[in-house]
Amino acid sequence: MGDGPKLELWLDCRTGSDGPAPLACDRRLLCTGTLPGRRDVIVGVGGKVSDCDGREMGVVFVGSAGEVHKHALEVMGQVEWVILQADQLVPSDALLAASTRHGTRLAVVLSDEQHLLDFEPALPRTGALIVTDEEMLSKAIVHRMALNKSESLMLNTVCGGIFLPAAEELKLVTVESVEVIHGEADRVYLDMINMLQSGEGALVGSTAKALCFIHADAGGRAFRINAGPVHAYVALPDGRTKYLSDVEAGDQILMVDIGRGGHGAPASRSVTVGRCQVDRCQVARIRLCLDGEHSQLFLEWTDAVHLHGRQAGGGPSEPLPLTQLRGG
Repeated sequence: MGDGPKLELWLDCRTGSDGPAPLACDRRLLCTGTLPGRRDVIVGVGGKVSDCDGREMGVVFVGSAGEVHKHALEVMGQVEWVILQADQLVPSDALLAASTRHGTRLAVVLSDEQHLLDFEPALPRTGALIVTDEEMLSKAIVHRMALNKSESLMLNTVCGGIFLPAAEELKLVTVESVEVIHGEADRVYLDMINMLQSGEGALVGSTAKALCFIHADAGGRAFRINAGPVHAYVALPDGRTKYLSDVEAGDQILMVDIGRGGHGAPASRSVTVGRCQVDRCQVARIRLCLDGEHSQLFLEWTDAVHLHGRQAGGGPSEPLPLTQLRGG
């Protein structure tokens, strides 16, 4: 995908479903007369497509693959979006090239799981996949994550949440060094609207490929995640990550429970942020290594922040205060 627009996932609600969009859904596709949300797309008379404010943004073509291709090519460059609905349709190279050249984005209604598999080569140049149910949405999420060049697929967790690739199996990594940074950082803490249980925490890191499990606050506020500096990522329930600086009240955060679940993949749930606050504090940089790959993590330098690990000499894995971490 490079630095271009990300592949969106839309839920087709034209058959009457008017429930809220799932967390992983970028937009809903609705019929005229349905009350739209902020990012929903409405299909009106003559296949005209508009946003929630009534602004015309595209057109939908329904028919055979040949008919849909022909009509789509004719409007390239004239609209923002073209929605294609034809059984098992995969856009031709000519249509994909025209879409890129003219800046018109393609959204394709998927017929079934086999259609999604056949569609995979076209994903990097497609604007959106439109699915008809949440089961297909989950499968589409897996394919979208593969575009980020992740090395493994997502797993469903015990509690029904979805892990992003870096988190499908939590592994112990080696601490190479711990260094207290000179000066202060802008550190974010997240207060959730639910109490977090012992063993629950969030996945945070400087890169989406190396997220670390951070225990819920050990200082008496069991609803709080002392998450880290503003540049860090935090894992969301739908398999994406978000900068801590962009998290807002009302956002959903993936909470992992290392005390439950099967071997490797723990249980998880989605919890809503009630408040996020930025404070200035001293932080430490923890350098990490796993199978020859190096990463780093910045966290507030306090014994109230706990990672999960074990001492170099062995023993059980347990919450470890950040201030007790040492190389090895």
